[in-house]
Amino acid sequence: MFHIDEKIRTRIARHLERVLVVDPNMASARLLTDLLKELGARQRLQAVSTARALEVAADWQPQLIFMELAGPALDGVDFTRRLRRSTVACRKAPVIIVSADTREASIKAARDAGAHEFLCKPFTAGHVFRRVENVTLKPRPWIDAKMYVGPDRRRFNSGDYEGQRKRDADNALLAAAAAAYTAADTAIRGQLDLMDTDPQAALHNIMAETVALQSAATGPAENPLTRAIYALQTYLLAAMSGGHARRDAVEQHLAVIRTAREQMTGKAALRPPVPASMPAAPSASGLDAFII
Repeated sequence: MFHIDEKIRTRIARHLERVLVVDPNMASARLLTDLLKELGARQRLQAVSTARALEVAADWQPQLIFMELAGPALDGVDFTRRLRRSTVACRKAPVIIVSADTREASIKAARDAGAHEFLCKPFTAGHVFRRVENVTLKPRPWIDAKMYVGPDRRRFNSGDYEGQRKRDADNALLAAAAAAYTAADTAIRGQLDLMDTDPQAALHNIMAETVALQSAATGPAENPLTRAIYALQTYLLAAMSGGHARRDAVEQHLAVIRTAREQMTGKAALRPPVPASMPAAPSASGLDAFII
């Protein structure tokens, strides 16, 4: 494995708690999962068909998906399109299509289905790192349209620009992000009462809305808001696995997210202090069966 700056590795690893590799070739899948382990991926699950991959995506909610373009009972373009147009919580998770078929038509088909990146075989550790870095540290705006659902197909110079936003498109993006945040925050708070009667349904619904919170986290990829959202997602996943969650714990996570959001937008107001310590997330041992 080539050298990677530890700060960058740490930033990337936060987005690699759960990685799904869909490839019917066991040797190829093992090579890729070994490289991902070096990048900090903690839990790595393999699937060999489109149907199984969709089931795992719905149940396990991976943060990153590597998908073979084609194979027996496997269609990477179809999987990506169906995932993007589904209602599962991870429908916006980055998808990296992997294939030895580097024809322009294949690459465009993957892009138009909603894939984030295309990884050509044979690949090196450097190739994998660059694709993972792009999807984790350089996020693109999300598009929900009639003819296309997925990341903005245009590429930008940098997602880490912190200067003043002057373009009309930038202002529109910030306004859309603010609206998305408000809608997601309202939806999550509406689920809190459901935790008393149907906690599992409430947790799944809240997890789905945290994806919308992520899309509203404009600015540098590494910031207090993205870290706070990630902390809430980690707690929810562990709670769903352990079968128990505390409403006050979710509310405390939301308070941290709200404060981080206000600080980033320059609208911080005087509020009661957030407790210094949060309840620890329940053990996620129920997920051990998914680990490669």
